[in-house]
Amino acid sequence: MVAKLILSGFTNNKNITLKEAQQYLVNGHKPEEIPWIIRLLENPASIVALPGKITLYNHDCLHILLEKELTLTGEAFVIGFTMGNDLKTNWFHLLIYKFFSRFIYPRDYRFNPTHLKVLDRAILYGRKVTIKNINEIDFQKYEHKTLYELRCILGIKLQEIPQFKEGF
Repeated sequence: MVAKLILSGFTNNKNITLKEAQQYLVNGHKPEEIPWIIRLLENPASIVALPGKITLYNHDCLHILLEKELTLTGEAFVIGFTMGNDLKTNWFHLLIYKFFSRFIYPRDYRFNPTHLKVLDRAILYGRKVTIKNINEIDFQKYEHKTLYELRCILGIKLQEIPQFKEGF
């Protein structure tokens, strides 16, 4: 998982739309490329998905809006954000997710203790954001909105998002 999101200009360019920003998402995964165990816990189509479950398209939109790369650190943040922002998430759901992401997920998708710290910080940020259950929003309806407008609508403040470097 070394795919990167080209981030330069997203913060300063207030005119780029969500649809335009998606062009900068390179080497993202197709749904069928995601391992079954991850789809089982994170995909809304799964009957056992945990709170924070989100479609791959919406997940990618959050990578853009949160300015998080497609690295394990970025994944830990986006997943933590969606779980923390979902009103149904409780401590038991987090315990299940942390166990699976640390020990059961395929090696290339597995979190280490540092990623779990990122996840915890992102959960706190997700809880802080005013608009809840962002994982359930249909982002296709907002493709024409600029990233700035969409962040304002959702209450995402880039300056408040904890920043991490891969392997910090």
